[in-house]
Amino acid sequence: GATLVSSVADLTSALANTAVAHMVLMPGTYFLSGELSVTRSIVIEAVVAGSVVLHAQASASSSRRVLYVSPGPSGVVQLIGLNITGGFTYYFGGGVYVNSGTVTLSLCTISGNTANPSFWANAQTFGGGVFVYSGTVTITSSSIYGNTAYDGYNSAYQNGPCMSCSGYGSGVAVFGGTVTISSCTISGNTAGSGDGGVFVNSGKVAFMSYQIHNNGNKNVRVAAGATACSFGMILIGLVGVFSLPGTPTATSASALPLATRALTSSCPSSTSVSTGTPTVAPSLTTTAQPAAALALTAASLALATAALIAAA
Repeated sequence: GATLVSSVADLTSALANTAVAHMVLMPGTYFLSGELSVTRSIVIEAVVAGSVVLHAQASASSSRRVLYVSPGPSGVVQLIGLNITGGFTYYFGGGVYVNSGTVTLSLCTISGNTANPSFWANAQTFGGGVFVYSGTVTITSSSIYGNTAYDGYNSAYQNGPCMSCSGYGSGVAVFGGTVTISSCTISGNTAGSGDGGVFVNSGKVAFMSYQIHNNGNKNVRVAAGATACSFGMILIGLVGVFSLPGTPTATSASALPLATRALTSSCPSSTSVSTGTPTVAPSLTTTAQPAAALALTAASLALATAALIAAA
């Protein structure tokens, strides 16, 4: 059965005990004095979704993220019903850093976390809320808001702004793996002079039944070589290279403007999920709206994730 946890001491002890496969946290705020490192398969669940706060109490003088997740390629981690806040790290992942494994965040709120170069010069920051380096990651029925990825500074210009040192993906930054964002709201995140919302540097990201809005300069940015797929939704406020499966717009993708390139072979087909034809609509506006009311099932989500993995 599950192990009940009611204090930070209980929490760290349960994480260290390899016999504990499922812990249930009792309601309250867990004020952390160190990063929680999850290096094996485990379920960490709030007894009531939203009743548990994991607070890192971090700052520039005492930096740490809330959660570092690295159970290895075959590891499986589930984070359920948690409020994740108060993380402050240099460079990557103020709230959650996923390094490996199959990781699910469901019914979570990730807010008030920061990636900041602080006194470091010539630095970029990524993923104020969530940073994914690798793995198969699903973020579902969660809210990601009020996170920050600050710009760095250029020492050659007396600590003036460094144009190549912007913060990116203050909500979520993806540097590899396969990520599915389903039934989530990502809003009110700030990324300095870079782009807020979601930044996909590499890997594949599928967006399903979501709202991404009011995230500073851009809501979603996808770098060349990465893939973003949208199922039954319209993505607005995009910059970068986007995939529009099943609807080729030109015989040569390289002939299209950067924001409208269609990489039709990189995403699952429109029949991979029951929510309809994937749709991507590049625009410079700052909101993202559902194309229609969607009813996602667990099966359709699993199919979409499996199809993305098969396309990798």
